[in-house]
Amino acid sequence: MVSKKIENIPEDVPLNQLISQSNGNRKAFSREENVVTNLLERAGRTRKSEDVVPTKTGKKRNATQEGKTRFADPRAEDSRETTFDTESGKTKKNKRMKKESKQKTDEESFLSLETKANGNDCVSEEVSRPSAIFDKLKKEEFIIERAQQNNDSAKGTKRAEKGSPKEVGTSEDEREAEEEEEEEEEEDYRWWGRDNQEDEDDTIKWTTLSHSGVLFPPEYVPHNKPILYRGKEIYLSPKAEEVATFFAQKLATEYVKKPQFRKNFWEDFQQHLSNDEKKKLKSLDEINFTPIYEHLEAQKNAKKALTSAEKKAIREEEQEKVKKYTVAIVDGKEEKVGNFRVEPPGLFLGRGEHPLMGKVKKRIMPEDITINIGEDAPVPECPIAGHRWGQIIHNNKVTWLAGWKDSITGGYKYVWLSAGSRFKGQSDQQKYEKARKLKNYIDEIRKDYTKGLQSDSLEERQRSTALYFIDRLALRVGNEKDEDEADTVGCCSLRVEHITLHDPNAVEFDFLGKDSIRYINTVTVDGPVFYNLKEFVRGKKPEDEIFDKLTVQGLNDHLKTLMPGLSAKVFRTYNASITLARLLSERKFESEDLNNKLTFYNQANKEVAILCNHQRTLPVSHEQQMNRLQSKLDEALEWLHELEQALKKAKRDKKDSVEVVQYVRPKPNFRNDMTQIEREAERKRVAELPRESKVRQMKTSNLPSQIEKAEQRVEKIRLDMSMKEELKNVALGTSKINYLDPRITVAWCKKNQVPIEKIFSKTLLTKFLWSMESSEDFCF
Repeated sequence: MVSKKIENIPEDVPLNQLISQSNGNRKAFSREENVVTNLLERAGRTRKSEDVVPTKTGKKRNATQEGKTRFADPRAEDSRETTFDTESGKTKKNKRMKKESKQKTDEESFLSLETKANGNDCVSEEVSRPSAIFDKLKKEEFIIERAQQNNDSAKGTKRAEKGSPKEVGTSEDEREAEEEEEEEEEEDYRWWGRDNQEDEDDTIKWTTLSHSGVLFPPEYVPHNKPILYRGKEIYLSPKAEEVATFFAQKLATEYVKKPQFRKNFWEDFQQHLSNDEKKKLKSLDEINFTPIYEHLEAQKNAKKALTSAEKKAIREEEQEKVKKYTVAIVDGKEEKVGNFRVEPPGLFLGRGEHPLMGKVKKRIMPEDITINIGEDAPVPECPIAGHRWGQIIHNNKVTWLAGWKDSITGGYKYVWLSAGSRFKGQSDQQKYEKARKLKNYIDEIRKDYTKGLQSDSLEERQRSTALYFIDRLALRVGNEKDEDEADTVGCCSLRVEHITLHDPNAVEFDFLGKDSIRYINTVTVDGPVFYNLKEFVRGKKPEDEIFDKLTVQGLNDHLKTLMPGLSAKVFRTYNASITLARLLSERKFESEDLNNKLTFYNQANKEVAILCNHQRTLPVSHEQQMNRLQSKLDEALEWLHELEQALKKAKRDKKDSVEVVQYVRPKPNFRNDMTQIEREAERKRVAELPRESKVRQMKTSNLPSQIEKAEQRVEKIRLDMSMKEELKNVALGTSKINYLDPRITVAWCKKNQVPIEKIFSKTLLTKFLWSMESSEDFCF
């Protein structure tokens, strides 16, 4: 940092003159904001609104902007409604560097944004060319061509500026330059390849934003099917019939048996009944919803009865109807919209044993919706006649397009851009970079909380003990819950009833975590930790909090003093990623089978899932899948035995060829005009048929290779069965989506020649497109 002070600079000297007096020390700064702050400090001045920042284009930009918009802030942790204030924000526009510019001016060099050093000893993760995955996905999903009208307009403007349209008479150099510029436009979408991408603490997210709003569910059409009350048919009013239909949709689930679900539904159902209906219906237990349920099942079967061609026509018609809602124009670029549909009315289920399960979610109307667009963008047309949007705002500090308040929880729901968008990708990348940065601070942080375990301050000891568990056990930090939320806890909200202490130093945990997933674990802890827990629970009731002197905010405030921007939740991402990286590095593959590599990766992923307590309920189809795999294994072993016997016979009889009998299952005979019901019937028919014998004449010289293939198939099926059984209660996907730095997986796949599609689904390939160019030398 330059420390030389600029003396005797009058207050009215423009900022660009201060820059000119910086004595050429322009490389000392990496961002425009640092330029402004440091130069003004050295001049003995405070920053003013008239101060401007010179840009590479020569235009001036105000150093401060003001504007306020009131709406819920999705980033706020402690409140559902926040006032957005854009004071002292700055608009940063990413400018691509022109290839034809051989040298930068001093001012351009001074204001250029330099790549941050990550403090890592690993080899750079940059590669010389984009990966095949990027090329493939770019064509399929992401590089959407700009709307034709905008595209033609943009090209026309460019050609007008050049003064020579691209035509037959254009020189080769001019055509090459224009093609080069078009390539740069496409590369501009690849934000992760640029040095001048915004940090997460920048306030302005976009300059221009336009979209078509949201798509509402269709209005309810009465089916006029009755309910049965004490065996008597009762036809309900449309309002009550719709709510009764919500309940009938759940008859095949376990929810309708839960007392809390039934209680909440009955309370809300009564509010939708007319006075006459209230007199007739006195108890939910005496209502039979079967007639409505049977009607719904008939509708499902009618859909199954459609032919493939009919289904395709319906899909295409639906795609055409929703097409305009699927994209937004952000800073001149088309971005896919993620959840553009407004949630339809229905029954609230929640996660786990939620106390509000069974309550009726009201129908969201345009008056409930807040639309967020650019100031100059046209307001989306309201799709429901006679209605209008609740509010139109222009908040470029947030990246959601529309929002509304949930009628059950009181929280806000938002329409976001898709997982493959620049905003989502940058957010993910920044999250993993922060976790990666923690690696450089973790030793000092552990020293800090280890020392704090024996502090004289009760608050510090509680904070250090909680941090010990957040770090060592990857526990969620936990937040305060409202009375109407499920009774789930995290580390900071643990109660006395959630732990049992076993001398000399074992702690048994038993509590409901996120999504009401039960966490049961017994761990051996350090002596000071065990001593502290004994003191924290002494004299308290089972329902009292263990860390009663600690708040999540206080914990995070302390962590920020140890590492800029650090919060407790970063530890979970860090520990998950560092664990995967360590486990994957423990084994080197040379020429092993792909199945063995995938099994090894899944086992490492499983260890992370167990660490993070990512569980799932046993799938209903698990036993059926295991039986199907067992049948495949039996058939594969039978074929292997036949081949081995044939080889023995051929050697014994000294024959060049031998007959081998193989038993195969008949294949279903599907036709294009078959309905789904007919296809299911055909599958069932074929499954009940006996296997057919097929005699194959095989050369003796080919039998060893056939035996090897059969052995590999047997091994693969056994591995599949083993992994399916091991992972039946483990959710691998959660850690992949939220906690594992995807660059670890991409690097491992490249190093071991494993196709990334074997590990990441198409959805994850979309979400983590930014990570696909990581080199095999990347290390977390």
